[in-house]
Amino acid sequence: MDKKSQLQALGGIVLIAGVAAFAYAFTMDVTVPTGTEYGRVANIHLIATQSKWQNAGMFGIFLGIVLFVAGNFVPNAPAEAAVGTAASNEESALTKNIDPTAGLSDSHKQYVAMGIGFVILACVFKVVLSAV
Repeated sequence: MDKKSQLQALGGIVLIAGVAAFAYAFTMDVTVPTGTEYGRVANIHLIATQSKWQNAGMFGIFLGIVLFVAGNFVPNAPAEAAVGTAASNEESALTKNIDPTAGLSDSHKQYVAMGIGFVILACVFKVVLSAV
């Protein structure tokens, strides 16, 4: 699977999760029974929780759309060029200018990717746990 389709697939998954969170927020019951003549009244805590789920859902929808659209701008991988040709030299020059991990070994790149993943996961957990 190429980077373009990976990015679009990730965007689709995040978009679906955002829509699910947003739909959950709109189906929440934010009232509580009182047992008196007033019947059910709005609970400010449940309203705040609903608002947090709406915010998380909208963030997921926005991020999913951005990832999906960004997948269209990822260039396709060029045909395999022989080492030392102009195409491979141009590609390596572009990669060095763009890739912040260009000087790292593959194992170090994996550690950087895992660190970024853990930061993103922590942010998602913070949003979800603050919504509960």
